[in-house]
Amino acid sequence: PVIRPETLNEAEFGFDASLLNQRISMEGTYYSRNLTNQLLSPAIAPTSGFTNLVLNAGKLTNQGYEAALTVVPVRTREWDVSTRASYQTNRQEVNDLPAYVPPFPVPGSFGDAYGRSYIRSGHRTTAIWGNAPVELDAQGNVARLLPIGTLITNPTATRRIVPIGVAELTERFGLNHNA
Repeated sequence: PVIRPETLNEAEFGFDASLLNQRISMEGTYYSRNLTNQLLSPAIAPTSGFTNLVLNAGKLTNQGYEAALTVVPVRTREWDVSTRASYQTNRQEVNDLPAYVPPFPVPGSFGDAYGRSYIRSGHRTTAIWGNAPVELDAQGNVARLLPIGTLITNPTATRRIVPIGVAELTERFGLNHNA
């Protein structure tokens, strides 16, 4: 296949404001990144005769917010006291993978027994997938994740490779105090 360069489009909006001679400061940012023609190396069958495959496929989106508030209640020539509270959120997801690109594990991730990362359309890149006990609905779809270690005796329960966690926090809150 012909390999094209990845394309990144980004938009960022934000503000910074301060009041009372910079004793109160506020910041806020929203960002959105879209990476298209993503370079992927999906696993291929050894019987294909190829050792690896690189192709342009899919779209990676990354969106988030950042906000912070800083207060300086004491400011002298020799001494400052400040408190800063911050909040961040970030979500990254793979979208629009063509049907000919099946979900594939990220190279170097653990096996399914311990959890691994997969590149899979409509899911987060930081999702941890594992072989977990699940309960199925009448159509055979995963209805709910059962607690890890569940002994499967129910005919509507089985084990499937499903998301069992996330490797990266989607929200962070910080609080710093300097004196």
